[in-house]
Amino acid sequence: MDDENAWTYWSRSDAHAMVMNIGGNPKARAGLCRVIERWVTHLLGVSVKVETVASIEDRDWRWFVGLDSEGTRIGNALWNGTVLDDDAAGRIVALMRLNIEDPRLVDERVDTKPVYLILAMGADRVVRLKPQNLVAGLPLASSANDA
Repeated sequence: MDDENAWTYWSRSDAHAMVMNIGGNPKARAGLCRVIERWVTHLLGVSVKVETVASIEDRDWRWFVGLDSEGTRIGNALWNGTVLDDDAAGRIVALMRLNIEDPRLVDERVDTKPVYLILAMGADRVVRLKPQNLVAGLPLASSANDA
């Protein structure tokens, strides 16, 4: 789905015959960021700001959430200092930086650092987004969970 054919979505939605080019379309990635912001706020009552990034340049990154099993695998490899091979790096569809707006709600190990989100496709080139990873994986302070 892109700007030229978006108008056909409603006639094709139930057939699941349309895909969004998240990896190749900056507007699609920005839209995914807005969806994540609203979803986290709705489910957790926590305001967040999400933006796409080209790479993780932060040498002191503290937290990441894989938005799918492949994103988690890639994130774990990076976390452990492994250099990604071209195949794994090429499967990354989107990197995002999430900031929790109220720092009092963030786990003290993360402090004011962002949370990086990694979305990737499997070897079969299919993305299997697991939005529940956000609910389970965000570094919220225990007091935020009580709210």
